[in-house]
Amino acid sequence: MKRLTGLDGVTLHGETPVMPTHVIAVLFCDPAAGGELTARAVLAQLAERTAATRGFRERLLTKPFGLGQPVWVEDPAFTVHDHLHHVRLPKPGTMRELAALVDQLHAQPLDRDRPLWDAWVVQGLTDGRLVVVMKFAHAMADGVGAVTSMLPQLMTTDHDAEFPAVPERAPVPMPGGASMVRDMIDEIAVNTAGGVRVAVKVAPGAVKSMVGTALGSVRQLLLGDGGQRPGAPQSDVNPSSPRTRLNAPITARRSVAFAAVAMEDLRAVTNAFDVTVNDVFLTAATSAVRRWLEAYDAVPDQPLRTLMPISTRAADDNASNSWSPTVVNLPVYLADPVQQLASIHTETTRIKKQRRAEPPVNLADVIDLIPPVVIGLVAGLYTGLKLSRFHPPVAHMITSNVAGPPGEIYCAGAHVVGIHAMAPLIEGANLNITAVSYGGTFNVGIVACPDNVDDVSSIARGIEAVVGELKKSAQEKTRQSLDLVRIRPPAHTIKSTTTTQFAPAKKRAHTKKRGSVTKWPA
Repeated sequence: MKRLTGLDGVTLHGETPVMPTHVIAVLFCDPAAGGELTARAVLAQLAERTAATRGFRERLLTKPFGLGQPVWVEDPAFTVHDHLHHVRLPKPGTMRELAALVDQLHAQPLDRDRPLWDAWVVQGLTDGRLVVVMKFAHAMADGVGAVTSMLPQLMTTDHDAEFPAVPERAPVPMPGGASMVRDMIDEIAVNTAGGVRVAVKVAPGAVKSMVGTALGSVRQLLLGDGGQRPGAPQSDVNPSSPRTRLNAPITARRSVAFAAVAMEDLRAVTNAFDVTVNDVFLTAATSAVRRWLEAYDAVPDQPLRTLMPISTRAADDNASNSWSPTVVNLPVYLADPVQQLASIHTETTRIKKQRRAEPPVNLADVIDLIPPVVIGLVAGLYTGLKLSRFHPPVAHMITSNVAGPPGEIYCAGAHVVGIHAMAPLIEGANLNITAVSYGGTFNVGIVACPDNVDDVSSIARGIEAVVGELKKSAQEKTRQSLDLVRIRPPAHTIKSTTTTQFAPAKKRAHTKKRGSVTKWPA
């Protein structure tokens, strides 16, 4: 058996009737792979591979009174066909019908008494594409973990590749009481060590904060009620986050939308403005949300805040979840996407420098110290009493940018041409925008609570439109740069210097072994 880490379990224990915390992956397969025969082949491969992969056969076994993290154990009642479904969309079979199906699937929580995943093979799109929809608990994998560990168990990197035969496996008995007691003792020891690490990390900052508070109080007494000497720098006090419809208490309903832009368009913007793909993504989300606010709410004069998980996964990290959160200010008050891009680039650069200078406390160590029953109780009270109404918004939305498989992938020979991720919402943040880069396309999945966020598809259209506008601005900026190059002095008037900084690139031999299964990344 394998015990959940605190980071694995936090979303699981924090799940409530209005806040399911699973993730949905929507994979689009090539139209040439359509038809009943291919659909059945995909179902057969999913059935074979999930049954052969231990993680898909395991369920959670909780500890008495919720005082320790649950453990993954083989489910003796596991039947793969209880988790696989074959669906045909109603006519006319547009993306609207597919989105309506995913809406329903996203709103339904997973059954805790069996392995925490389900999959659907969907036919009926008018363009002939076959769709695989996979729903799994966040405790099984985060975004990077799903790409590096989960998908390689189900998909191949070669059209003709086949998985090895599945060996016979003997039934595995459920762990007994003695095993659970030993695991609880080990968990206490591990959490004690984690508590020491947190204390060592936090103590210097806590002491500094207390000293600063004490000195501030003394200064206020000496200077009177004014509290600040003339000419002294202004205190760095962040204004309260603006409250919008994005911060209304969530309900159990969900709506989704799909967007996609070409990676070459993003790169044109990054090259022209010397920013990152993530900066462009956040700018597109910011501008699209601003346009939604103009239509359905009001645009605040202060920045919105997005909660963004940052992967902390090392090259040899096989953990199911490995990330830490950060908050990014989004300048929704600016109307010009180019100005938004500059502001966001400054913000993300500041955050990167800060995280390098003072690495954050390991979130997993902190969460490990909190009993699951406490997390569940707090989450239930917070969502049940709608307590997000009584404090400034922590975040208005969640955004995530995940690198997909580095090469093309196939499912039973069907070429996967697009991957969209639909991630969970949290109380007080009614919008989640998650991007997955794959196959030369930046695929965006958008999830919202439709009782508070109308017309989520307009946000998807806005993201695509903003990238197009930024690309146009990038082209204009590039043309101006080229014009400047053309009016430079003739070459013979410029003193030449020998450059040895760059060596000629060596060509790398590329070999591809047919019939093999590659687990990415290499």
